[in-house]
Amino acid sequence: MFRFVVFFAKQGNRFPIVIEKTKPYLDAVKVVSNDKELPIRVVLDVRAGHALMLNTSINNLQLPQKVVKAQLGVGLAGVINGHIGRVPKVRIGNYELTDVLTTFSDSSAFGVKITDQFPQRDSNLGGELLSRFKVTFNYEAGYIVLKPNKRRFKDAFEHDMSGMDVRAKGNGFRQYFVANVVENSPAFLAGLQEGDELLFINNESVEELALSELYQRFQRKEGKEMHVVVRSNGRLVSADFVLKRFI
Repeated sequence: MFRFVVFFAKQGNRFPIVIEKTKPYLDAVKVVSNDKELPIRVVLDVRAGHALMLNTSINNLQLPQKVVKAQLGVGLAGVINGHIGRVPKVRIGNYELTDVLTTFSDSSAFGVKITDQFPQRDSNLGGELLSRFKVTFNYEAGYIVLKPNKRRFKDAFEHDMSGMDVRAKGNGFRQYFVANVVENSPAFLAGLQEGDELLFINNESVEELALSELYQRFQRKEGKEMHVVVRSNGRLVSADFVLKRFI
């Protein structure tokens, strides 16, 4: 078991990690919840699109006052539901990130039941947060080095502002379909429906976009005007709406 030690150097700060079942865990993270600072263990997942996923079974962790319900994904038992809100502060050693967009799930979202065998599997630190740093892994020596990415470190964490959830299907996963539309959201009021196939966003073909890039189009500045073309029930339909922040 590693002790928590931070090494200050020009190339960044070094933090011990623990490898369990081939996955790297970091114990240097603390979150602020209801004015209480909670130390957590996170698994580092650079491929995950979210910033932070917290397991609601963490002691003393409570949901923020303002959250939205969300489908977090699909597991062996079916659709995994949860909430999305904001954590006021996340600290990694001396680094502090504020107003962090956070997914709150129960233990089933981690694909493993929280038991005595896995007593500290609290959360998942994803690519959206880790992209604020230049990250170097040294698995053999058991540490990572984090150095703030000056271009991204202070970027705001944003969530979808359209009100629709999109799923990728088809050849190369470059066909995008509306999976869910939040009632009274911009997309809902524009007439978009579950099952609609997205074809163009602001005159840009979605075939040229990865799913992460498509989501970025709907996470941009609040008030941005969006023009989309969809195939709905075999017909081409255009819709216009303005992005609105929910969280």
